[in-house]
Amino acid sequence: MTTIKKPDGTNPENGDCKYRWACISLLVSLIFLGSVFGYYHKKDPLSVEEREWLTAHNGQIVLIQNCTFPPIEFVDDNGLWNGISKDYITLIEERLGFRFKRMLECEFEKTIETLQKKIAAVKCNFQETPERQSYLSFTAPYLELPNAIIMRKEAKRSLHLAEMKDMKIALVRNFAIHEYIQVNYPHFTLLLVDSSLDGLKKVAFGQADAVIINLAVASYYIESQGLTNLRMVGVAGESNRLSFASTRDMPMLDRILAKGLAEISSKEKKSILKKWIHLEQGGVIYDKRFWYTVGGIYLVVLAVTGSVFTWNRILKSQVDQKTRELKQELAERKMMELQLLQSEKMEAIGTFAGGIAHDFNNALAAIIGYCEMIDTVDAQEGTRLKWRITHALRAAYRAKGLVQQILTFSRQTEQEKRPIYLSPVITEVMDFMKATLPTTIKITKTIKTDNDVINADPTQIHRVLMNLCSNAAQAMQEQGGTLELVLSRTKTLPTSAFLKSKQESGSFICLEVHDSGVGIEPAIINKICQPFFTTNSRSGGTGMGLAVVHSIIKDLDGSLVVDSEPGRGSRFTVYLPECHATVTTPGQLGAAGSVHRAATILFVDDELPLVEFVEDLLNHHGYNVIVSDNSVSALEIFWNDPERVDLVISDITMPHMTGIELAEEILAIRPEIPVVLCSGGNVSGSEQELLSIGVRRLAKKPLGATQLIRIVQEELQASFS
Repeated sequence: MTTIKKPDGTNPENGDCKYRWACISLLVSLIFLGSVFGYYHKKDPLSVEEREWLTAHNGQIVLIQNCTFPPIEFVDDNGLWNGISKDYITLIEERLGFRFKRMLECEFEKTIETLQKKIAAVKCNFQETPERQSYLSFTAPYLELPNAIIMRKEAKRSLHLAEMKDMKIALVRNFAIHEYIQVNYPHFTLLLVDSSLDGLKKVAFGQADAVIINLAVASYYIESQGLTNLRMVGVAGESNRLSFASTRDMPMLDRILAKGLAEISSKEKKSILKKWIHLEQGGVIYDKRFWYTVGGIYLVVLAVTGSVFTWNRILKSQVDQKTRELKQELAERKMMELQLLQSEKMEAIGTFAGGIAHDFNNALAAIIGYCEMIDTVDAQEGTRLKWRITHALRAAYRAKGLVQQILTFSRQTEQEKRPIYLSPVITEVMDFMKATLPTTIKITKTIKTDNDVINADPTQIHRVLMNLCSNAAQAMQEQGGTLELVLSRTKTLPTSAFLKSKQESGSFICLEVHDSGVGIEPAIINKICQPFFTTNSRSGGTGMGLAVVHSIIKDLDGSLVVDSEPGRGSRFTVYLPECHATVTTPGQLGAAGSVHRAATILFVDDELPLVEFVEDLLNHHGYNVIVSDNSVSALEIFWNDPERVDLVISDITMPHMTGIELAEEILAIRPEIPVVLCSGGNVSGSEQELLSIGVRRLAKKPLGATQLIRIVQEELQASFS
């Protein structure tokens, strides 16, 4: 083939090829530059002003995350925040190009407190209410779900709010539905709970008739927690129209959130809902399980046609077996519910006791202290003042014992047992009962022995007698009768007993409480000592009296015998081991030893009446006293002159700095100084832990004058020796 060349010697075909490649390269470059230009010039959904504001606050806008509202928002098994709201937040952050500052808060009331502060804060899935509008701005709702009425499966029909006026309804405290019910149905009986799960459990265990919560949340918890005895019976009030809420004084933030939501397409919203909530409710004929069931039934019918009698026998056996299993399951479930209720009651008692013990014991300390000072210093023997102050002290000691008794039952603390005579306690209880019972009830007392010493806490024995006598009086309150107390001594125990002592031989003090009342039915006699079991709930019975009696007698290794017949009264007989030790009485208030009169004592307590009493008491006994109702000020006093103080006595529970922290600071300055800590309630940690940091002793409040002076003398004696 002949090749034609240009005059200059070049090939024309080579030039055409180069030209085509140059055009293709230019076209590809233009396409690339166009895509890049389009990418970088995509329209920003925010205005310039909004973008500047968001850039200035990037990483400062607090997103409050909740962990107890599944599937809308919760903390999953991996400890990560998850749910519908999390998916919305992820898309908003991606579309707007910024990140929220996360803050996990599982308590709804603290969430409200945070939103009320003047900070840039955001809360998703929040419903707009008139009360919340006063401090929050709301976007348009992005999720709407009904509030479901949930009841136990025994409720066979659908209900509306108007039909629930006589029911106890559980509501989550401060939720929007709570505000709605309060405004529109103020006469309803409400049981406020801390979370949706708490409300569902209250209904499941019969503590509430119904709970009203978000349908999605209810479905999630019923499935995940296995609350199979619950069902939805209707919807209540307005639907949960969930929005993004933000601090009201930051309108710019509200506008930005609204634009972020607008960037999420309808398709994306449906995808999120489909991921977390399965709303399909097709008819039964579309369910494969239905056809499997129909086919199975058809095959079974064909199989049993020729053997009807044999099948009937097999079916009857299976039904009987299932019935027995169901009864056993129901009995076990009922027992679990009773145990849960009892546990909650005991927890409530423990919480209440711990809460009041400290303050109540502080008040008692001043009362007992001043009364003891009057008794030993001011009151003369044989005077009316002496008689009155003696009775006042007796009542104060009883109050002190009652507080300790509550703590004993709820916390299982140890009691101070010592040899005591039983007959004076019987006389005291009998005098009290005579003053409080109607004249239709006659009280008699028979003492058959002079040797009635037992080893026990007198407050415990007083409680046993009071409970037994109170029960006897209740059994006779309608018809009247006779209450008889008999004290005797024996060396034999009955062969059968409601509660039996571990001691099989020896001497026992026998106390009988007999009434002529209505008696006890045989069907319930084995339940009478169970906590919270009572047949007198209408008259104020708590079901704790005989439970306390049983607990105390068991602790004293005694026996309890119950004899009762309906219509003929009851006899409770208590057998307690005799004590052969000598009965001693608490020592009288003594003066400080002369070797210690120059000692200086630093006393610290935030209760001013108690501080004034201790200052008066120690001054009276010749001590130099420095008092302070502030632990921080007390530390400053000690720091200024550490060698001036010989003994430090401090309360544990105080604001700013606890007594334990104060003791550590003081002992760091002077390790050898004796430090005594006082507590009116149960102390976290053991006494050994306090002793390990250098504290000399832990004293239980209320401290009377006698006890306080004894502690001071012992500690100073040990320090100076």
